[in-house]
Amino acid sequence: MCGKMAAMTIDEARGHIGDGVVYRSGTPRAEEGVITSVNARFAFVRYGSQTTTAATDPADLDLLAPGSEQEADAEAWGGRGPSASYAEWVAEGQAEGDDGPA
Repeated sequence: MCGKMAAMTIDEARGHIGDGVVYRSGTPRAEEGVITSVNARFAFVRYGSQTTTAATDPADLDLLAPGSEQEADAEAWGGRGPSASYAEWVAEGQAEGDDGPA
């Protein structure tokens, strides 16, 4: 059976900060990214190798399957994805100057 999965809600997006997602807006083209933060309306996603995030309607996002390359990246960065800021890294007690996993 083929069909679209149920749309992600803002609360589900909030529960998946740091997880890999796929952006789909009804077109065949899909983009992978990592949820970096969520506000009352949008999930902010860092797509590919971009250094900035894009406000994205969570209804256009699907979680990546566990074991995907993006999920492996998020796992290596403590479940937050490589988008975690240096300030977050230091605030969590990591050694100063630590740039994350090699």
